[in-house]
Amino acid sequence: MANIATPAWPNSPNPPMGQPEKKRVRVKLDTVSDIKAEAAKLYRLCRSGEVDPSEAGKLAYLLQIVAKLTETSDLEARLAELETERS
Repeated sequence: MANIATPAWPNSPNPPMGQPEKKRVRVKLDTVSDIKAEAAKLYRLCRSGEVDPSEAGKLAYLLQIVAKLTETSDLEARLAELETERS
C-alpha cells in the first residue's frame, strides 16, 4: 500500500497531491547560545526578505519559549547538584 499524506497521517513521507515537498531542517537548540545564534539567523533572513516578517515573529516567539525552558532546566539541574553536594 502506498503512503499517502492526509491530515490523519501528517508524518507521511509523501506530501499531499499538488503541494511541494517541504525540506526538513534540524537545528541544534541545546543551549541558550545555540538559540541565540538561531534567532540571529532568523533576523538576518527576515531582513533580507527570505522569511516573511509574520512567520519570523512566530518562530522568534517559539525560540523565546525554548530559551526560557532551557534556562529553567539548566538552573534546575544546577540546583539539584548543589543540593546533592550539601547532603
